[in-house]
This record gives sequence, C-alpha cells and structure tokens, in this order.
Amino acid sequence: AAAGGGGGGGSASVSVPVLRRATAADRRAIERLVVSNHLSLSADEPEELEAQERGVPADFGVLRDAASFAASAHFVAEAGGEVVASAGVARAEGGESGEWRLCSVSTAPSHRRRGLA
Repeated sequence: AAAGGGGGGGSASVSVPVLRRATAADRRAIERLVVSNHLSLSADEPEELEAQERGVPADFGVLRDAASFAASAHFVAEAGGEVVASAGVARAEGGESGEWRLCSVSTAPSHRRRGLA
C-alpha cells in the first residue's frame, strides 16, 4: 500500500509497512533477511566473516528448520510485497516451562530508523 497524505508534502510514493504474524510461506524471506544482516556486520573483517558464515546454521536453526519455525512465533513488517523486518521468539530449550527466548530481530537497511526494530 502506498502512503497517501499525512504531512511532508513529498511527491514520492512510499510503501507503508504492514505488521503481521509470519506464516510458513515467510520463513525463507525471514531467513534471507536475518542471515544477510548477520553477515553484513562482519563484511569489513574477512576472517570474522568466514567465522560468521560457518556459524549461521547454528545461530538460526529455528529459521532453517520448518518444524522449529512452526513451533515459534515470528512477526514481519511487509512493504511492497517484501519482508523488510522481522522478530521472533522460540521456546527456551531446557528452560522453565513457559520460558521463551528472542531468536531473531532484523530490519532491512532500507527500512532502518523507521521504528520497525
């Protein structure tokens, strides 16, 4: 959806993010967003980047495994048909009953500093 009106007076159309609960169909888009942001943090350090690439599967197992994803709760911000931010929680392994852990929060560079994450 394009933003209409609302102050500013700019003529460029801006896609307003829609927040919603993620579905199984969003899993790969969330994974790509989270992993690309994770790796970009080390882009200037080749040795660190290699270490980060090796650690991606372990760090984001809840995204890489469909059953784990289904057992977690993820939310996305979607703009122009694209997932531009996500946040998720998963049950803590070995923790007290009812404990959850934050498993990912990520925002596309194009949508940072807009109050999404």
